[in-house]
Amino acid sequence: MPCESGPRDYAWEGFCDAVKHFNYVAEKTGNPKRLDAHKDYRSRVDSVVQELCAMLSAMSPDERDAIIYDARNKTARSLADWWEYHQEMDAEREAEKLEAERIAKLREEAASKLTPEERAAVGLKNNRR
Repeated sequence: MPCESGPRDYAWEGFCDAVKHFNYVAEKTGNPKRLDAHKDYRSRVDSVVQELCAMLSAMSPDERDAIIYDARNKTARSLADWWEYHQEMDAEREAEKLEAERIAKLREEAASKLTPEERAAVGLKNNRR
């Protein structure tokens, strides 16, 4: 699934949450890597989001649920909200990509049925062989 930052991630608060979530997951999984939200904030958004998504995606559902759905932990609750938001954004991007591919295929199929004269009339190059 594609992994990109969303508008919520680019807000300072959203980015700080992503860094906090990354560090929380890293600690829970024994990953020695730690991030600092104040270093190169804008340039790091995409990489932090991608790394956090990759860590969570690599976990089994049981492992992930144990970390992010711990209702007693405020960071875990915030991470759960972020993860659900992130998955929705990824699903929307994937759906948009599939729809664009479907439309492109329809256009190609429709154009292949046109005569050279019809193609010229609608402004298409005459690429038929």
